[in-house]
Amino acid sequence: MSRNESYPVNEYLSTQLDRARTVIKSNLSKKNTGRSEFNPDFVATMTESLIVQLSTLMASEFQPTVEGISENFIPMVEWVKAFPDSLRSADICIDGIDFVKLGMKNPLSGKWYDLLLPKNERIWLKGGPPRAGIDITAASPISMLSHELPWNDVDAIASGEGSRIRRITRLMGVDPDGVEMVEPGNDKPDFTLYCLGRDTTQNQVYLGSDGLHYSDAAFYAAQTGEIRVVGQYIGGRALYGVDVMNFAGVEMVKPRGMMRLVKAVVEGKALCFDYLPGNSTMDMGIYWLVLSRKWLNRDTFGEYMQKMYYLGKQMGQVADSEQDIYDVLARAHGTYPFFDFESTPMNEVGIARWKAGKLIKQADREFGWKYRVPSGIRFSTLEEDLTSRKISLKGFTSSPHHSASITNHWSIFLNECRYRTQRFYQENHDAVSRFFLKSDLEESILDQFDNTED
Repeated sequence: MSRNESYPVNEYLSTQLDRARTVIKSNLSKKNTGRSEFNPDFVATMTESLIVQLSTLMASEFQPTVEGISENFIPMVEWVKAFPDSLRSADICIDGIDFVKLGMKNPLSGKWYDLLLPKNERIWLKGGPPRAGIDITAASPISMLSHELPWNDVDAIASGEGSRIRRITRLMGVDPDGVEMVEPGNDKPDFTLYCLGRDTTQNQVYLGSDGLHYSDAAFYAAQTGEIRVVGQYIGGRALYGVDVMNFAGVEMVKPRGMMRLVKAVVEGKALCFDYLPGNSTMDMGIYWLVLSRKWLNRDTFGEYMQKMYYLGKQMGQVADSEQDIYDVLARAHGTYPFFDFESTPMNEVGIARWKAGKLIKQADREFGWKYRVPSGIRFSTLEEDLTSRKISLKGFTSSPHHSASITNHWSIFLNECRYRTQRFYQENHDAVSRFFLKSDLEESILDQFDNTED
């Protein structure tokens, strides 16, 4: 902002601090701080809950008015009965908890993969397992269902007392950072808000012992393989921002949204997506690096990198001079030299600190909206830039030789990145600049946690 512009920063911060005090006091009155589990992990979990509550409160004045999304539902018994070749179920009790043990069959390998769904709890699965479920229901292309099984991880959405939820979700194989709590005061997900808080349409589905819940858009995505980014600013998910922006009435996909689309198609979990050529004015940037790290230890690394490059060229995200995926990665890491491919996953305390940083970003974002602070973004398009095209792997041919070459070159590229990163940290950056400069990196550190539903 220019020196001639003034904004009520102190007034805004005072309002947010008052909100924070209210949330903290309300929660402390409910807690017995003398409990034996009052340890760093417990404090971190409690802090996360406070951050999410405060985030939801802050975002409430910016949540748009939305039309309700129709919920489709298939009861478990009817569902399994309708697809006996793909689904199987049995009742089971583990540590005093009653579960439905649900199995899904990979149509290519013939192998079965089982899930635990608690029968008398307000816990449902989101992400990969429900996507496989909607693929079965919608008779999706076999390649899509086969790429969902086995799923990479198990994530859940839940309502109830924290320690009990943690105990049950551990039995289900859910990671501690893979549990999303429903909106405060609700016993189950508000279906419209749940759907609008997903990253893409194919994730507008969740699965419980009661059965499968899904939107029309999720069914269409499973049936056709075509997905799109979801972009509403919803309380409870506002902490993570949105993946689209509206410019002069045209919806553009932001870099993180591009990553969502590319990832799904590269991994075979979707077949295509619509894309506006004008969107190429925004660079996918750090997310080239995010996806590379995500796939690094997979046997399919070289093939996935070829596919990402192929899609990037169609999207106008690859320069004419960039003849190989490593040309693209070198450019991306040169722009984001602080990106560390060798960083380790965060523990619960680290996650809480990361969320606190996200809350600061949310406050900064909402301050800009509230007082109409110019973003500095300059965006122009031609009419032909606004005619969407389908981006897919149609015509792609994998080269085993090229895949091996990409994999073998990684160690050389990693050494180059280490040098850039060391130089970055040797330079001087003030605290504020460093925080916002590295915010994109922090998006990626917990990519699997940040609403990217594997």
